[in-house]
Amino acid sequence: MSQPDRRISTGWAQFGLILLWIAPGAAAAMPRVEYHLLPELLKERSPSVRAGQLAVEAASARTGSLRESFLPQVAAQAGIEAFRTGSFDAETQPFGAIEASLNLYRGGRDSLEEQKRVAEAALSRAASDKQFRQELLLTRGLFWDLAFERELAIALEKSLGLVASGKAAAERRAARGLTTRTDGDFFTLYSRQLRERLEGARREEALALVRLRARLSLDASVAVETPAELLEHAHDEKLFSESLANSVIGNPEARGAAEEARSFELAGRQLSRWWTPSVEVYGAYSLYTLRERAFPVLQDRVDVAGGLRLRLNLFDGLQSAREARSLNLRALALEKEVSARQQAISSEAEATQGQLRRLHELIHGSEETLALGERLLSQTIAEYDRGVRGSQDVLSGIERLVSLRELNLTRLRDYQKVKAKLLSLLGE
Repeated sequence: MSQPDRRISTGWAQFGLILLWIAPGAAAAMPRVEYHLLPELLKERSPSVRAGQLAVEAASARTGSLRESFLPQVAAQAGIEAFRTGSFDAETQPFGAIEASLNLYRGGRDSLEEQKRVAEAALSRAASDKQFRQELLLTRGLFWDLAFERELAIALEKSLGLVASGKAAAERRAARGLTTRTDGDFFTLYSRQLRERLEGARREEALALVRLRARLSLDASVAVETPAELLEHAHDEKLFSESLANSVIGNPEARGAAEEARSFELAGRQLSRWWTPSVEVYGAYSLYTLRERAFPVLQDRVDVAGGLRLRLNLFDGLQSAREARSLNLRALALEKEVSARQQAISSEAEATQGQLRRLHELIHGSEETLALGERLLSQTIAEYDRGVRGSQDVLSGIERLVSLRELNLTRLRDYQKVKAKLLSLLGE
């Protein structure tokens, strides 16, 4: 080997070693998505969930007004003015003022305002929780759709292996003169049908992956891990028997309606106190120009004041009473709606829990049926090899097994989706 060729060869070898050294680290650093990470990923990456979080922060920032209402209010102004008054010569003089006031009493309206803002912040939290639960439920559903399509593709590939074995057996029998080559053609035809279904499952898998990544705002480089089996069937006995009280107590929809009713009720109470007096202490220092105070000496144009001020609204044309009544009626209407929503949520949770139990029973039944179908197909294939059975018996057994596998996977996927819905209703 020439010297240049040797250097090139050595260079490629070094480059290969570098790739081998880098590859494990790169693989370890590759971001991955797993089922238990979905809630945190939604909170971090979903624009709609983040928008709800910001709305909560915005509403919470308005609380604390009661404490701040007792802080002094200070205002100041200063300037210089050129003027001419009557027959006097033109003057240019400074002016300014500073005033401070301190709230002592406002008829309880400050306290009601703070309670109303706290209720509005709670309402915003309930709306954000509702949005998050809806997004999480949809995301979990997409995850299980993806897992279903992947497992269906694996099941179809296994079925293709069975068809290939059946075709090989048919060809052996035809070679021995025990049957015609038509038997092999039947297996070829069914194999093509299965391949079309496999391609469809792969397309649906790709679409489910795109939808899931889009909902989580992830790029194509992020791997999504689904369980090796759609469900290592767990007995969720605790979930089957769990009290559904939390589905009503913690449900953000009912909680939000209750907080909205409280907000209206507090606003009505606040307006109904339009007539209560306000009391404050104040102090002021003012410097006027000669145009406003006819004293040529500057010190004579300085005012200093301090005192106790009482404000009392005597009549507002019944406007506040009218608005207060409207808000109180809206609060009563929402309280009635809260009760109706709680009943609807409780009924939905009970129905979902019952549906989960039923699917659990159906899964056990389909697992037993699937095991029986596999045993029957195995026996049929053995009998076909001995010449007792025909090719149609084998194909019928494979078709039956494909249907049983798909039915079992469908029930497992539906179980996971219903379980996700129940967990959503329970706030988990």
